[in-house]
Amino acid sequence: MTIWIDLANSPHVTFMRPFIKRFEKDGVPVVITARDYGNTIELLQQERWIFREVGGHGGKKTLSKMLSFVDRLRLLQRVLREVGPKVSFSQSSFYSPMVASSLRIPFVYTNDNEHAKGNLTARLPGGVAIYPDAFRDSKQARFFVGDNSAFYQGVKEAIYLSQSSRVSPSSSGEKVYFYRPEPWLAQYHEPRPEFSLTIIAALREIGEVKVIARDAAQRKYYSSALEGQRNVEILQTVVSLDDIVSTGAAFIGSGGTMCRELALLGVPTVSLYSGKLLAVDLELIKRGLLLHTQDAAELQMFLEDPSVKRRNREVAQELLGYGATTFEMFCERIYGFL
Repeated sequence: MTIWIDLANSPHVTFMRPFIKRFEKDGVPVVITARDYGNTIELLQQERWIFREVGGHGGKKTLSKMLSFVDRLRLLQRVLREVGPKVSFSQSSFYSPMVASSLRIPFVYTNDNEHAKGNLTARLPGGVAIYPDAFRDSKQARFFVGDNSAFYQGVKEAIYLSQSSRVSPSSSGEKVYFYRPEPWLAQYHEPRPEFSLTIIAALREIGEVKVIARDAAQRKYYSSALEGQRNVEILQTVVSLDDIVSTGAAFIGSGGTMCRELALLGVPTVSLYSGKLLAVDLELIKRGLLLHTQDAAELQMFLEDPSVKRRNREVAQELLGYGATTFEMFCERIYGFL
C-alpha cells in the first residue's frame, strides 16, 4: 500500500504537503526521498517529515549533471527495492518515472513546464502523466504528450493552495517588496546579478526591499553588494508564503512556482523571467494575475497601482476552485494503483 514520493527541488515540498496529509489521514504509508538542492532539505526538516536524502545537484556543467543524474537513479533503485512501494507519485521529478518503470512500479507524474526535456521520461510504460490544459495548444508539449496523458483546468499551484487555509493579504499600506533573484545553477537561466541590482535599486526608490536569496552563495553575494545601502535586507532564513502574503505589498521574482503561488494568493506579482514564458504563465498573464516585464519604470508603475489587488481576487478564486477539483482527481488516480 506504500506510496513513493520523490522530491527533487524546493517547490515540490509545498506541492506535496496536502497530498501527504490526505494519505496520512487515509492511513496510507508514504516513503519520501529527497535530493539536496536549493532549500529542499531545509524545508523537509521544517515539515518534520521522515525522508531519505538521496543524491544532490550536479552543478552547471552538462557532464557533471549527467553523471549525478545516473548516480541518483542507481541509488533510488536501491532504496525502492528495499521499501517496495505500490505506486510512485511525483511533481517534476524526472527520476521518478524512470526508476518506477525500471522496477515495474506504476507512476503518477505531473509537470507544468512544457520546455522540460525530462517530461519524455513520463512516456515510459506503466503510468499516467497529468498536465495543465494549457499544454493542449503547446507546440513543445506534442513531443511528450501521449496515450498515457491526462489534463486538468487551471495551474498547478491552485491544486495545493486550494487545500490550505490562507492568510489575508497585507492591508497595512507599508511598501514592503519581496524580491527573489533568478537561480544561478538552472539550465534555463543565465545568472545576471547586475540586472538584479538594477531591479533592487528601482524597488528601493519606492519602498523597502527584502531579498530572498536561493542559497548561501546568493546570500553572500547580495550581502556584500548591498552592504550599507538603505531600505534593503538580505533574509538569512527561509521565508514562507504566509509571511509574504501577510506583510508584503508585492512579490517580484524570476518566474516559476513562487510567482504563480503569490499571484493566486492575491499578492501583486511581477515576473522578470528572461526566457520563453511557459504556457501556464501566459495563462495567468492573459487573466491579469501576473505582470511580465524587465522594465524598471513599468515595474514601479504597476506596484504603485492601488487597483491591482482588487481586480485579481475574483479571477484567483475561480482558479482555486479548479484546483480543488484537480486535487481530488489526483488522489483518485493514485489510489487506483494501490
